[in-house]
Amino acid sequence: MECPYCNAELVYDCEWGVGAHWIRENNPEGEIYKCPNAGGFEDVQEALAYAEANQDENWVIERWEDICCESTVHHVSGSFLHRSFRRFEGGLSMLGSQNLHYDEQGCLRFVENKLVSVLVDSFEYEGYKGLNALSLYWQVNNIPQEHYEQITRLIGYSVSGWEGLSTTDDETWKTVSAHVEEFQQYWNGEDDE
Repeated sequence: MECPYCNAELVYDCEWGVGAHWIRENNPEGEIYKCPNAGGFEDVQEALAYAEANQDENWVIERWEDICCESTVHHVSGSFLHRSFRRFEGGLSMLGSQNLHYDEQGCLRFVENKLVSVLVDSFEYEGYKGLNALSLYWQVNNIPQEHYEQITRLIGYSVSGWEGLSTTDDETWKTVSAHVEEFQQYWNGEDDE
């Protein structure tokens, strides 16, 4: 499996999902892989080639040692989840997607990161507060759309509501909808060996 940002081979880090409340048989639900370049490149030439291919006008490089793969900012320190969904042959690569769950009303949602929700709720900009302030800030400051899109998943949006947002990219939705289908099959016990 390769990092979608720098194409380096991802390195196994640990199991995911053991002991979590939604796990039925306490088996791992997947594995975490890390990008080896998330903390920086070890080779000068690779670092400079990556920087040249990915830099924009705002990127100032002072030392090659400071160049790191962009997975560091889009994922948890360059980590990626490879979901196995128990018994699902070969697993399902879920690079950058948020975990799913059903809430008390039976609505399929992204799992909320409570710290991110608190930060979003307390964010103020130009007299606005919360997600409205963040939406305005994102647009005015020319922040990449995928950053805002990820925040909407992290605050626990319903999957159906998230699909309808103008910020939801078609490519990302395609990945998420495949994940939703696999999750629903797993949840309904249709992932037979």
